[in-house]
Amino acid sequence: MLREDDRAQSLQIGAILLFGILIIGLSIFQTVVVPQENGRVEFNGYAETTEDLVTFRNDILTAGTQGGQQAESLKTGVRYPPRAVLINPGPPVGSVGTTPAENVTISGVVAVSGEPRNVQGVWNTSERGAQNYSTRSLVFTPAYNEITVPSVELSGDGAYRLTGNGPLALTERRAIVGNTITLVTVDGDLRTGSLTSSVAASPASVATRSVTVTGDRGADFTVTLPVPGNDTEAAAQAWNDSAAATTLDRNPNVVSREVNGSRVDVTLDGSRTYTLRLARVVVHDKADSGVDTDTDPQYLVPLTSNGTEVATSGSRDVTVEVRDRYNNPLGGVDVDFTANGGDIDGSSTVTTDADGTATVAFNISDGTDTANVTAEIVDEGVAPYNSTTIAVIRQGAGGDDGGDGGGINPAGGNDLVLQSATLVDSNGNPTQNDNKIDAVWLSFKNFDSSREKNITRAKLSFYSVDAQSGSRDPSPDSATLGLVGSGSTVSLNTGGDFENTSYVFSPSQTRTFEMEFYENTNAGGSEFTPQRGDFYVLNVFIDIDGDGTGDASATYFIAPR
Repeated sequence: MLREDDRAQSLQIGAILLFGILIIGLSIFQTVVVPQENGRVEFNGYAETTEDLVTFRNDILTAGTQGGQQAESLKTGVRYPPRAVLINPGPPVGSVGTTPAENVTISGVVAVSGEPRNVQGVWNTSERGAQNYSTRSLVFTPAYNEITVPSVELSGDGAYRLTGNGPLALTERRAIVGNTITLVTVDGDLRTGSLTSSVAASPASVATRSVTVTGDRGADFTVTLPVPGNDTEAAAQAWNDSAAATTLDRNPNVVSREVNGSRVDVTLDGSRTYTLRLARVVVHDKADSGVDTDTDPQYLVPLTSNGTEVATSGSRDVTVEVRDRYNNPLGGVDVDFTANGGDIDGSSTVTTDADGTATVAFNISDGTDTANVTAEIVDEGVAPYNSTTIAVIRQGAGGDDGGDGGGINPAGGNDLVLQSATLVDSNGNPTQNDNKIDAVWLSFKNFDSSREKNITRAKLSFYSVDAQSGSRDPSPDSATLGLVGSGSTVSLNTGGDFENTSYVFSPSQTRTFEMEFYENTNAGGSEFTPQRGDFYVLNVFIDIDGDGTGDASATYFIAPR
């Protein structure tokens, strides 16, 4: 009897068992190992994207402070390595987009008196109110399959990882460092999501100018900043409690920081001065060539000083600069020039160049000692700061009259020379604080080493307030003139007659006079506060031979500083 042969069945069973083990192994690899390996790929991709975002944040700063378009390629998704048998999920793709606009707010500041008059007018927040500058952030929102990681948010102020325990700073803060305030605002409507996103930062207003500011009347002032997060008070509180915010406490100029709605108020010591720089940058898809980076003109500043001399034959260039609301020069803006006491060579309407400047050639009229050239932005800007007037003077003989002290701004070998015109407070201390200025001190020196000189008559011929500040009084109607410490003064009406005086200078002597100004004639009414940028003309007669009569006349064009 033959026995059955079951060896084939054993082979089949073994094969089935091996196949089952293989399937189980592949299943374990698919469900455990593949996710782990893909998770590592995703984490590495997230780390790389974070580095790219930090680099792009620096690009935003570069575009805003140095100019030039900056671009980066952001790895907003990842590809998994190919697998022969096992299956990968589809490549995860995150997104990059701008947040809704919020305001950076500056309140309680004024420009110091050393700034041009229109700058002072624009940066007088007690008169014009707080200044708001719209800005956005750029947020990378990851969408990985295997790992859960926080979003990354960047702005002109910094880059942050938005963790559950509050924002974690990835860069140093740049908005307030020491006594420098640099606010790079971000604009643009960017939405992109792909494995790789090419983004660019294009400058709209480059911070090539700065303004020196301080607290209004020395009081503390506030810079209110948007913070990373979800535009809520809770997000603001989380940021204010974070290590990034506490770094502000190491700045001795920072008085306090407090949550204000979805933003944070940073209060600064208003008794100190600060350098304020503003910029605007537009973020966009690099392939987008139709980005609007235009800004509007705001105000004018003179680049030609009051008191500039114009030759009696020939012309003199007069130049102004147009600035936008970020205080930076703006090209392509039409400026109208008008003149009083002379005429303009060529067209009176000039378009600003790439540096924001407009220039005309001015000819002074025969017989005119003082002329005015007024520039105004055509149909744009913020009145009255979109206009400025520059007082120019006819070039005189100086001191080339034999050294007897005559002429315009005499400066010859034996002249009576005006050496300085200084804005001082009530104690005679030099000051640039408009709220403390009390008078102008004039220092004259008799450069004649052998003869006395005596100012026998004086006249205040002209006074020009530099800029049409709506919040400032018109030119003064009178002034008093006297030697410092003497207690005796003479009243001079603006544009009035000569008044008798007796101010004797010994040979080589220097004497200092004080001039105080008044709104009404004969030193009446309220006191008028002179400021840097103002300009006035003082005429005198000088006795040289000691007979008490004026032997020579002199005209001093004075721009107090």
